[in-house]
Order: sequence, then C-alpha cells, then structure tokens
Amino acid sequence: MRAGWTVERLPSWRVPTHLKGQDIVLYGEPLFAAAVADALGSALFEPSFDWLTTLSKKWLQREVRFTTLAEARHSGRAFIKPADDK
Repeated sequence: MRAGWTVERLPSWRVPTHLKGQDIVLYGEPLFAAAVADALGSALFEPSFDWLTTLSKKWLQREVRFTTLAEARHSGRAFIKPADDK
C-alpha cells in the first residue's frame, strides 16, 4: 500500500473475475500462490534453491549454508530445513 499499489485480500482460493487479465503481484503461501496463478493463467517466478546464500550477511544476521543433508548431519548443532517446498 505504501508503494501505491492496490491491495486485495482474497477470501478464498477462487479468483475474482475482475483480476483476470490484470498485471498483479501475488503474495501467499506456495500452494495458494500456485493455485491462484494457475487460475489467472500466470506463472510464478521462483528463486534458485541457494538464493538465500547470495544475500548480504547484514540482511541474514546468521550463517546460512546451502548443502546436502548428509553434509549437514556432520556439521554439529544446526537448524536445518529443506530449500524446496517451503
């Protein structure tokens, strides 16, 4: 809203007809976003799995590594989560 965009919160996964054909920015959890994008005939842009490791450390405020689960198991105490299907 501060950027001057019109904001519409959808009450369900059904896309209102007035949004079809519009240039929109979609924000939501992955399954919802995929369903709405499909209904709009749009595709989602998805970052590479290692995108978080490319950010400046000043934004991360912690160490972030992209690795395999096997390698992570040998790294000591850590918070580990998959890079995909978040």
